[in-house]
Amino acid sequence: MTSQTQTVQCERMISAASMDSLNTQKSIDPNDLIKSWTGNMWQIQGELPEGQEKPYNERKLIMRPWAKQQSRDVLTDAGVACSVMKGDKYGDGSPGQDNISISRIQNGWDVFCVADGHGSLGHWVSTHATRTLPYFLAQEGCQELLASGDARGALLQAFELTQAELVDASKKEGVFEKLSISGTTFACILKDPEHKSAWVAHLGDSRTIMFSPDSVLLETQDHKVEVPSELKRIEDGGCEVRTKNYEDGFSSSRIYVKEKDYPGIMMTRCFGDQCVKAHGITAEPEIAHWGGPGGALSTTADANECYILMASDGIWEFLDTSTVHHMVSRALRKGKCLQEACGDLIAEAKKRWSASEPDYCDDISVIILPLTGKAFTPVEPTRTFRLESWSARSFFDDSDKEIGCFSACGKCVLQ
Repeated sequence: MTSQTQTVQCERMISAASMDSLNTQKSIDPNDLIKSWTGNMWQIQGELPEGQEKPYNERKLIMRPWAKQQSRDVLTDAGVACSVMKGDKYGDGSPGQDNISISRIQNGWDVFCVADGHGSLGHWVSTHATRTLPYFLAQEGCQELLASGDARGALLQAFELTQAELVDASKKEGVFEKLSISGTTFACILKDPEHKSAWVAHLGDSRTIMFSPDSVLLETQDHKVEVPSELKRIEDGGCEVRTKNYEDGFSSSRIYVKEKDYPGIMMTRCFGDQCVKAHGITAEPEIAHWGGPGGALSTTADANECYILMASDGIWEFLDTSTVHHMVSRALRKGKCLQEACGDLIAEAKKRWSASEPDYCDDISVIILPLTGKAFTPVEPTRTFRLESWSARSFFDDSDKEIGCFSACGKCVLQ
């Protein structure tokens, strides 16, 4: 049986079973999601381009709601740097599979997300997840948990709802079979209103680190088969690992359903990838609390000098945490701003990819933020709008006039 035949059978099997047994909440109406972002709550996200995307395209940032302020100015004012860039996969023109979002929700909580998609639907999954997880954190259930001091519970609930929403939305858009072998890693920072600590939740190998000028203080552990507890869970669930060794000494370990030729992923936790959700590849995040009284900073560093950096594996493939820390800290000591340090880091990652694989560079996404720092300022919405569907590219104001994207990047014009 060919790999393609087995994959098709996997998609059909999951599709049929899910219609009967998957328990998902009602899908979010796209307009409810858009209208949830007001002047006190807003979201900035990398814009998924329509159709083709050129190699090394750095995505512009779009803001919900449409506002007088430009997205980059809002971030810069709070000392936050970010970039989401498509790589170059042998000249392929399909959309890059990374995305990011930065959101301000109720009561001063800030949410930072980095996603690295994979599979034919990877761009859709990463964009959808970075859009909806902050939305769920802003809803009543998660807000009650946050108000009671249970940030961990709020994150668990938001991740569970996001996974269920991905399934439900993919059915409505007719792409569920592709979701069986497509997914995304995910890193999320939930920053407390007092800006004294951060909750860190992640799936897969989109890594997050916290560092002072002198050293890396904390970092997340990638969810891969090299971690004994991760390997045991997926093997107990019916997966197996196949390792391939190359002539240059590189080796890769991929995960498959036992005795099948799918899905061939490299991470043990992710959103999506429905064909292995019953086989130990979970969407439940690992969660940690960084900083705060009695935390890692009480004796090792001044919180006012600490930064958090989160990135997709386009950074981490050829740059380890100590190298990333050294590069960013050196740039800051030279008087560069965080956005310039972010640009230097991406340039170095691109150079490392080119030296290793001249015709290939993974997508790269980075967010850097101070642990404490200045609070985000409210934005001033300029109009309301609606979206006809999750896949729509055009937005309409109250008079049914098409207004294009709702970017605050300063480059878009009303149509």
